[in-house]
Amino acid sequence: MEIAGIVLAGGKSTRFGTDKAISLFQGKSMLKHSVDLLKQFTDSVLISGDKEEYSVYGYPCIPDLYEGAGPLGGICSCLLQSERNRHVVVTCDMPLVSGDMIDRLIENHCPGSVTVFEDQEGKVYLFPAVFEKGHISILEKQLKEGNNDMKSALKACGYTKVMLNEEDVRCMANINSKDELILLEKSQNE
Repeated sequence: MEIAGIVLAGGKSTRFGTDKAISLFQGKSMLKHSVDLLKQFTDSVLISGDKEEYSVYGYPCIPDLYEGAGPLGGICSCLLQSERNRHVVVTCDMPLVSGDMIDRLIENHCPGSVTVFEDQEGKVYLFPAVFEKGHISILEKQLKEGNNDMKSALKACGYTKVMLNEEDVRCMANINSKDELILLEKSQNE
């Protein structure tokens, strides 16, 4: 397989209060949800974040080469370590993203660009996304200039948009607080 998976788990979880990657959702950690999702598409998964508790899944945990550079630094650090060309990038705080959604991103990927979702109102979602190894030079240049903005990175790389189905918009829920996690858990149990 030429695809690798990248899970962004190295964030500070400031709004969450504790490490959200190891917080439980439906009985397993949010990081485990992301790893299990990517395992459907590849045998090569990289975890952006080098905390000891992340290593229990048996995949390489990649330290951030760009301190404080957020998701962009994590993506670039993982791309530098990967031997694959295409990379499905997910965040550990979006546990409802489905395999069907990832499949659509991969199927609609336009070589040379980053592939992302767009909803019916024109909102572009930064994650999940498909990046390529060839994007490293663009991302590194931006990071060296002190710019860690993901939207700027998408523009610099060029991006392809895949339309989200109406029912998939709810799967784009991003968990930033314990209250949001509790509400999402309740909504899934109704």
